[in-house]
Amino acid sequence: MAEILKQYISGTFTKPTGGICLETRNPAMPEELVSTVHRASAEEVNRSVEAAARSLTEWKAKTVKERAYYLKLLFSLIEQNKEKLARTITIEMGKTIHESRSEVDASLEMIECTLDESFGLAGDYRPSTVKGRTTFAKRVPLGVVGLITPWNFPLSTPILKLAPALLTGNTVILKPAEDASAVACLLAELIDKTGMPNGVFNCILGSGETGDALVNHHLIDGISFTGSSSVGRKIAETCGHSLKRLSLELGGKNPLIIMDDADISKAVRETVSGAFGIAGQRCSATSRLLLHESIQAEFLEEFLCEVNNIDFGNGMDEKNRMGAIVNKKQWERVKTMIDFGIQEGATLKEGGYDNTESSYFIKPTVFTDVQSKMSIAQEEIFGPIVAVITFKSIEEAIAIANDTSYGLTSGIFTSNLDNIQMAIDGLDSGSVMVNASTAASETHMPFGGRKASGNGHCEGGWSSIDSFTEWKTVYIN
Repeated sequence: MAEILKQYISGTFTKPTGGICLETRNPAMPEELVSTVHRASAEEVNRSVEAAARSLTEWKAKTVKERAYYLKLLFSLIEQNKEKLARTITIEMGKTIHESRSEVDASLEMIECTLDESFGLAGDYRPSTVKGRTTFAKRVPLGVVGLITPWNFPLSTPILKLAPALLTGNTVILKPAEDASAVACLLAELIDKTGMPNGVFNCILGSGETGDALVNHHLIDGISFTGSSSVGRKIAETCGHSLKRLSLELGGKNPLIIMDDADISKAVRETVSGAFGIAGQRCSATSRLLLHESIQAEFLEEFLCEVNNIDFGNGMDEKNRMGAIVNKKQWERVKTMIDFGIQEGATLKEGGYDNTESSYFIKPTVFTDVQSKMSIAQEEIFGPIVAVITFKSIEEAIAIANDTSYGLTSGIFTSNLDNIQMAIDGLDSGSVMVNASTAASETHMPFGGRKASGNGHCEGGWSSIDSFTEWKTVYIN
């Protein structure tokens, strides 16, 4: 019998009372029911926010060292439960067990990076222009913050947000994606074991309806959301009306430029990793491959050989390098986008899908003869699909790269310093990778997007301190 997941409000685990929201199935074996997710009622959402509000005064009055104590305990508990967490991630959302273990490791690194940034909470001092006066500015917590997280990184994205939010003195309510709630519930169990004061951390379950209730609550001071651009826009409208602080990390359609002077073998390896890791289900996936026309044939020969050799299947099988699509709905969408690519005139060079519902797998897929305005080159797919576009010059490549509504990550392979500088200056994205895949970000650095990929806020490293605090300026005569 599938586990019925429980939410965590003010130190107590209870089954949500809003009715069944979703039955989660193992995407590698959809006949296997993993868990049943019940939706938090409006009263339970309210109770979680009120619990966070009640605990705020005491929590933010603690020293940074006192708050860091609980994060250090959480670090140890995650480390002790690494394999259990990794297996839950794989069974629930389909990525390979290797990728899930890497996600747990990344989560640990995020806690370490957050603790390293604790010294950045001191604020800033500037001499006053008035005789006999002292002036300085200090960082203070936002207050009660809602964290709404996606299913593709069901442990590391919550950790990316809650670690700096808690360290800086905020109290939080986590609302995970309904497709990855079991991992969030495990995280809540570990946080409970740290002895963190009741109400400082809360976890509520449900779909978009639950998220809406959280965003609209009058006691919420800030929202941090990672997910689709369409949902992000709706949240931005709500937060704009009530002037809540909002941090958005949204979708991407990330280009990787391969110049004629690139190290082809290294570029192939990085493209495979960036495009097909987590079956392409990440916002920073390499989904557009821009090839200089003079190296197209050489690159594709080596690239297609590598793609054809990717073992994909059940994520629990240690030999597989690529796992499943998270659920049937997303599997159907990826299949539809493959059909669109063929209908629009692109050439299906490798991959595709088998029309069977016994598992939610998509083959590593490569389209050539792609035009920049085709759907597969414009829309975020969240699947293992690469659209190959050719160009003649660095200027044309940058123009094609910028020709989408997104601006999350981008990259270039070249040994020419002028090309590197032109890419850094010209690519309209939050991150630019040089001689690395578009998914090669590091946990201690700011991560965020431009255009439809975000709202200017970043999270990660010192930027997370900015996201969860605000300035208070002090004048002393």
